Amino acid sequence: MSAAPPTPDPGAAALGDALRLTFRLLRVVLLLAVLAYLASGVFIVPQHERAFVLRFGRPVGVGADRVKGPGLHWSWPRPFTEIVRVPTERVQSVASRRFWYGRASPFQDMPEDHGSLRPGEDGYALTGDANLLHHRWAVRYNVSDPYRYIFGYAQPEQTLLDELDRAVIRVSARFPIDRALRTDVAAFRDAVESELRERLTALDLGVRLQGVDLLGIAPPMPVASAFDRVTQSAQQRDQLISDARAFAVRTANEAEAEADRRIAAGSADRQRRVSAVAARADAFAALRDAWRRHPALVEHTLRQDALRDALARAGRKLLVPDRDAGLELRLNFGAPPRWIPEAHE
Repeated sequence: MSAAPPTPDPGAAALGDALRLTFRLLRVVLLLAVLAYLASGVFIVPQHERAFVLRFGRPVGVGADRVKGPGLHWSWPRPFTEIVRVPTERVQSVASRRFWYGRASPFQDMPEDHGSLRPGEDGYALTGDANLLHHRWAVRYNVSDPYRYIFGYAQPEQTLLDELDRAVIRVSARFPIDRALRTDVAAFRDAVESELRERLTALDLGVRLQGVDLLGIAPPMPVASAFDRVTQSAQQRDQLISDARAFAVRTANEAEAEADRRIAAGSADRQRRVSAVAARADAFAALRDAWRRHPALVEHTLRQDALRDALARAGRKLLVPDRDAGLELRLNFGAPPRWIPEAHE
């Protein structure tokens, strides 16, 4: 006689169903976690940046493939890889305080006067004539070779600052303080920029130099007032020289204009006189030809014209009694002579 089959336990069945459902949910959760982990490897490189993917500390790719340009990219997430971003299009700036006062910002003007330099705190540079001079400098640059910039030097920004300080020291030693501080500041700054540019080219730091800015320059505080007085005197001297030169130029221009006016007036008068003489010469030549043909008629005409002209120009016409002729016509072309009494009656 065979045994009856066991009756299934409803509790065990429910427990099995729950376990199977739990395992299914765990698989879905694990799958979603894996997908989320893989999706976390997606990264975006902005337009002004370049990126490198480091796998166990080494860059992934060869040549141009190592640099990730702008756009959407994917790599294995941490801890397998690391994304290093480098701003390449944006102009960056770093400032040096190596030659400025120790407790002052490189972007601050003169700090309060302590009466003397504080060794170990205040920075300065030595000029070509053995004077002390304080500077504030900043350098502007952008990254031209991201791979060289990141992997060529451990601290590229600090290296750039060190090279800026080196250029300032070398150029300061070639300039006397008067040129660097007053008369040739632009040449001083340009010399530092040229020195730094040559050095960066030799080092191949991976940056493109945009410019060097001299934020401020000052003598040591104990002698700043003396330098200020010298600067004011030089400015006054330059102003006087400038005014004198302007006066000389103005006077020369006025004299030249007056000379041109007089020359033009003389030329016009000469031309007028020449024209008048030429016209009289032509008239005399025509009169001479007419006189040769009809001398009596021409002489009579000239006599009549002379009388008409004399009568027209005479100021007074006087009839003076004459013993023989009775009355005599006299023409007065000016004030009547004192020796003619009857002309004043």
